[in-house]
Amino acid sequence: MIAVCFYVDRDQVTEDNSLLEKLVYKLIKKHIAGVTAASAIKTAKQINKSGLKASLTFLNDSSNNSSSPNFHYNFTSYLQLTKELFRLGINSDISIRLSQIGYPDKQGIEEMFPDMLNYISSKNVLWIEYEDCYNIESVIDFASSFKNNKIGLEVPLDKFESKKLLKSIPQIKNIKIIPYESKKPADIMDTKPKKKIDLFTEYENAVSKLKDSKVNIYIYMQDEKMVQKFINTNHTIKRNLTFEIPLGYSSKKISMLLKNNINLCIYTAYGKDWIPYAINKLTNGRIKEIAVNLLDKKEKKVDYDGVKDLPIEKI
Repeated sequence: MIAVCFYVDRDQVTEDNSLLEKLVYKLIKKHIAGVTAASAIKTAKQINKSGLKASLTFLNDSSNNSSSPNFHYNFTSYLQLTKELFRLGINSDISIRLSQIGYPDKQGIEEMFPDMLNYISSKNVLWIEYEDCYNIESVIDFASSFKNNKIGLEVPLDKFESKKLLKSIPQIKNIKIIPYESKKPADIMDTKPKKKIDLFTEYENAVSKLKDSKVNIYIYMQDEKMVQKFINTNHTIKRNLTFEIPLGYSSKKISMLLKNNINLCIYTAYGKDWIPYAINKLTNGRIKEIAVNLLDKKEKKVDYDGVKDLPIEKI
């Protein structure tokens, strides 16, 4: 047995990770509505002027602990955002991750949700985002306990294979079909990315399983081209769906979709904790593999203000 040792320059690794993070941020920053709630609200107003609905989410992570300072900060931030959207009459959903507010420790959460729901209009939804760290059945029970038609839940494509889950879903009025749940790096290495045509077929199958459930069906897709392709092969169901795509895609193609009477919503994220968002919402296949393995192990905080000054020859 031969032991081989390699010398690793840790400073160089940190510098490379920082450079990579800056580059990726440069590529995805058009999909983020700034850092503050004010910038997000301004973006939501512009989305409304284009005849579209927004769906705002705050990119600020917190540990699953109600004693965490971030728990109370996130709690207040979401509530104030919801109040401001209501005051200004902005047509926007709110999309929230339960890990941000201390779930499953329900102290405070059971009070927070009714407060938020009071400021969400009847045409908008308070979305609970899917997180693979939680049992989806328990999240369905939590969401349905409020008995409010303005609550919605994200469900990954592969979860629609469960008959037990399909029986419990009608307890919630709004269901959003999202791509497959995020996987760990080791799992991704063993999984070949699905062909888009197969993905569209599975979206169609999920929709068909929901159509008799009397729920409002949303589909999250990563860009407007995927939406158009799905619609071209599924003319009969397009009117019963709302499609959601991230901020930052082609306004020209979005206008073409609107001419075809497609219901569209723009997922609008703001804040500095953009890495989980970039991995889970903007990437798939081998790109996600690279993002998970490299970005999720960042060692150095990046100065985003310096991104515009990054020398092009380094990129």
